[in-house]
Amino acid sequence: MVSIYVPLIYITILMGSMYGVSRFVRKSKNQESKPVSEEWFGENYSRNIFFSLLQQNPPAEDTLLKAALVLRATEGLRRLMKLKVSRMALNNLLNRGGVGDELIRKFGRLEKETELELMDIAKTANSLQPGWNQFIFQTCNEIIENEKIHSIIDNIPKDIDSISQRWQTEKILYEAADEELRIQAQKELGVL
Repeated sequence: MVSIYVPLIYITILMGSMYGVSRFVRKSKNQESKPVSEEWFGENYSRNIFFSLLQQNPPAEDTLLKAALVLRATEGLRRLMKLKVSRMALNNLLNRGGVGDELIRKFGRLEKETELELMDIAKTANSLQPGWNQFIFQTCNEIIENEKIHSIIDNIPKDIDSISQRWQTEKILYEAADEELRIQAQKELGVL
């Protein structure tokens, strides 16, 4: 009687473990099909806006499509710049053994996705206006630089307040030290 239960328990455990492994494999495959750029950077709203404008019925105006494409290209360039900075840090971590192969593979996929995105932007720009693919990235780079300058300018008033306070404290300390030196010099001369 005991001998009949042992094979049944064995088969049940075997089938359960096979089911668990197959479920794990299917789940991991579903996660890999998701674009890596969404995991890394979040959703690309400018790309979504551009594609929604393309699919509008009646079609959107060319100027609106071009503006949306410039926004999409600007976001693509921002992501590319972040990837370049991250690549250097990732290489340092890789040399030290601080990251695994999975992260390296994901980062490689992310770089390829970004390159494909930029190539698609260039093709789309050329289809909207022939020859525009050569100038769109220059325009986007200027937009990014302009945003950097504006962020620096926006931080200037905050810096002015802190610099002004520091200057006032240093001025008081300097005047006190100067007064002390003046008194000491007068004592040495015998004036006091």
